[in-house]
Amino acid sequence: MASTIFSVLREFFIAMIFLSSKGKRVCGLARALDRFAYARTSRSRPMSRLDIGLRIPCKPFVGTTRMRLIALLTCLLVNAPLTAAAEQFDATFAGDGRTLLAYLGSSLVPIALLEQPGGHLMRVSRFVNNPNNCPDVVCIELVSVDAAGSPLAYGDVKALGFSSIAGAAVDSSGRIVVAGTINDASTGDHFGVVRFNVDGSTDTGFAGGGVARVDFPGLQDHANAMALDRHDNIIVVGGTQHTNWDRDFVIVRLLGTDGSPDPAFAGTGRSQVGFDLGAASGSLLDTATTVAIGNDGRIVVAGFAYDNTIDRDRIGVARLNPDGSLDTGFCDPACNVMGDYSAIHSGRRVYYFGDSDVHED
Repeated sequence: MASTIFSVLREFFIAMIFLSSKGKRVCGLARALDRFAYARTSRSRPMSRLDIGLRIPCKPFVGTTRMRLIALLTCLLVNAPLTAAAEQFDATFAGDGRTLLAYLGSSLVPIALLEQPGGHLMRVSRFVNNPNNCPDVVCIELVSVDAAGSPLAYGDVKALGFSSIAGAAVDSSGRIVVAGTINDASTGDHFGVVRFNVDGSTDTGFAGGGVARVDFPGLQDHANAMALDRHDNIIVVGGTQHTNWDRDFVIVRLLGTDGSPDPAFAGTGRSQVGFDLGAASGSLLDTATTVAIGNDGRIVVAGFAYDNTIDRDRIGVARLNPDGSLDTGFCDPACNVMGDYSAIHSGRRVYYFGDSDVHED
C-alpha cells in the first residue's frame, strides 16, 4: 500500500516538473521523495520515469503549455514499460520464471549455465569424487533444461580423468566446451579440454575421441581459465611449472574444427609469458588466472606475478597478437609504468594497489 502511494506521488511530481513554471522547486521535492521511498526497501532501485524526468537540471521547463504537455506525454509513454519489466519474472519459463534443477549434494559445484540453440540451457557442474557417481578426482555433470524450463536430462556425470575444472563455454553450434586439468599418473598434470554435442554426448570428432590433452615443457601444467574466440577456437590459460621455483603464464589455442593445437598460434598452438620480478636467483612464480579475447583476435591474459624482492604478489597483464606473439603496442617502452617495474613493457605490464611494498594484490 505504501509503495503504491509513493508511486502515485512521484508521478504527480513528474507531471508538475513539466507543467509547473516552478519546476525547480517541485523537482527537488520529487528527488527527495524518490530517495526516501527506495531507502525504505532492501531492493535495488529500478529504472523508472524519474530516470528521464529527473536526469535533467532542476530548473523550470521553459515553453508553452502545449510544449509542456508534449514533453510530459513523451516521458510517460516512452519510459512506461521500464518499471514493469524490472519487477517481473519471465512467466513463459517454468510457469513463474524459476525452476529447480537436480542437486546431488555438497559434492556438486556449478561452473556455468550456458544457453544453447532454441533457448535450451545447460548447467555444467564440477562433481567431486564420489564412490557412487564419480570414480575420478573430479567429474563433469551436465543438466539440460528446455526453453520452457522443463528438465530434459538429469545428472549426466562424465568421468574423463579431470582433477580440476577451469571453466565452460558454448560455441556457435551449441556445443559445450569444458577445460581444466587432467592428471596422468606417469607424466603429471596437463591442460585438458573436452567438447560435448548439443545433446550432452561426448563429441568423439574432437581431438580424436572428445578430449584434448596439452602438455608444456616442464614439470606440471595447471589450467585456470578458458574462452572461445569468434571462430570457435578454444583458448585456455594457466601456469606451467619449470622447476619448484619457476612458473610462467601459458596460453594454448586449439582449433574449433578438430581440437588440435593451432599452428598459426606461436607455431605450436602454445605460448608462454614470464614476468620474473625480482632477483633471478629467487622464486619466479607467475600464473595466469583469467583471459579475454577481442573481436580482432588479440588475447588479454592476467594473473599473479610474484616479486621476490618484496615477497608480494602483483597483478601481471599481457596482451598477445592473434599469432601468439606479444603485442608490443600494449605498454610500449614509453608507457607510464608503476613503481620499479620499468623493465616490464612491450606486451606486458605490472599493476598493484596501495604502497609498493606493503599490500598484496
